[in-house]
Amino acid sequence: MKKGAYIKDIISQGMIDGIFCIESSKILTTKNGDPYLALTLMDKTGKIEARLWDIPSEFTPPQPGKFFKIAAEVQTFRDSLQLKIVKIEPVSKELPPIEEFLPVTSFDRTSLWKKLKRFIRSVEDPILRPILDWIFSDLGFKKAIYNAPAAKKIHHAYIGGLLEHSLGVTKLADKICETYKQLDRNLLITGALVHDIGKTREFKYDSPPIDYTDEGRLIGHLVLGVNMVDEVASNIGISADHPRILALKHLILSHHGQREFGAVVEPMTEEAMVLYMIDDMDAKLNYLLSLRKGLDGNKDEKIWTSFQHIMGRYFFLSPLKEENLSTQEDEIDENKQKTSLKKLQSTLWALDKEDE
Repeated sequence: MKKGAYIKDIISQGMIDGIFCIESSKILTTKNGDPYLALTLMDKTGKIEARLWDIPSEFTPPQPGKFFKIAAEVQTFRDSLQLKIVKIEPVSKELPPIEEFLPVTSFDRTSLWKKLKRFIRSVEDPILRPILDWIFSDLGFKKAIYNAPAAKKIHHAYIGGLLEHSLGVTKLADKICETYKQLDRNLLITGALVHDIGKTREFKYDSPPIDYTDEGRLIGHLVLGVNMVDEVASNIGISADHPRILALKHLILSHHGQREFGAVVEPMTEEAMVLYMIDDMDAKLNYLLSLRKGLDGNKDEKIWTSFQHIMGRYFFLSPLKEENLSTQEDEIDENKQKTSLKKLQSTLWALDKEDE
């Protein structure tokens, strides 16, 4: 079934027809005491208020998270567009993909996955590599990692966010290992790849809005992640108490850095310290990127954001320019590097010939 109208495209009065998800639903009354249904509808492009008038007194409001096909008249109420529902019917079969109703990473997930798999192949540890191979396989958690968000609201809070975040942290880990040779690269890369796998069970994302599962709220993704590593180790016959597995589980349990930020234990190894810092860095830069995307004004001027309570400060940022943020950038850069290297080699070869 086709999605139909998108909320971002509702810009003027007229009739629209499409499938939407119910974010909130309640029965209110008019000044005359007549009941009506007040809805907030959502899809991947935004939210809009909708009203169904003249409902019977025994009317049962639709549940949040459910999908409905809606025909409505677009009206203006207090300078905002609002839908006057003409027809509403539930949709439970042949739904459009969930990506039509939740925000999705701007990166191509197929490309992200290929890059992630290259990092997995670079891990040579005989204990850690089988753990990675299982986790990122169809037998393990491939589908969940491919789709899961990395948060409910703050950073990478969209379909594919966990994949994007995990790859971002792994890239940073790889670069740091190039400078600090004393680090255990196999361990740090493995920790970067799996530090947040518990989020595949911490969040529900099969329908809007992204929210916590019961086990996610009661246990949290750090402990869930360790449980998943133990589960995989058991499946492939590796002891959960093996020193390499213990080192990996310490990275997962400590990557929030401090107990007040949710760490089960504080980092006690070099690799754990590094993972905490680069995880925090990738998350905060993604948050700031979302702020930049939301800024209005002159593209060439910096603008102060509103006060960001989560970080306790204002930020002085440039609105995001029309940059290509797709993962193709990496491939283009690599090609440029190869071309530059060939030019450099040709130049050096020519100079060598002159010296002869």
